[in-house]
Amino acid sequence: MIVKSLLQTLKKKEIDLDEWSNRIISSDNVHPPRPIVVRTFLTTKENYAKSLEQADFQGNLFSESDKKKLIKDLPFRFWLSEITLPDLYTANKNKIIDFFYGSDYSVLENNDDIFERWIQIRFPSVLIKRETSHSSTVCEMSVKSHYPLLRFGTKLETLDW
Repeated sequence: MIVKSLLQTLKKKEIDLDEWSNRIISSDNVHPPRPIVVRTFLTTKENYAKSLEQADFQGNLFSESDKKKLIKDLPFRFWLSEITLPDLYTANKNKIIDFFYGSDYSVLENNDDIFERWIQIRFPSVLIKRETSHSSTVCEMSVKSHYPLLRFGTKLETLDW
């Protein structure tokens, strides 16, 4: 819900969305609805920083400035949800969105609390950092399309899946 809402807000602000982000927005508007793949796992700031050394499918890299913005406010350990579409997940092992969520919260008392617990979301071309429950910061990013999934540094591909 949060991702689709923010994507729609970006679109209304006339921020160019890539083809894949537009497909996520419209995933409920087709029959049957297009599935979305969400791969969630606990990771560390160090592992995430290492993953930023990869290039996207067009050879684009995150700039040093982007890397600093992406990891600056992350805690040592956090939940990462990589959001993508089945085509990218199976064919290219790529994601569209990184959704960062704190790992040090107690059990949800109210489902609405989830809107207060996310840290930041990296979309193609922008990073949105949550400042307070009613404000966020939008930063442009140099990678403007899908990006490789975070890999766990193992030769055994099955451990990533």
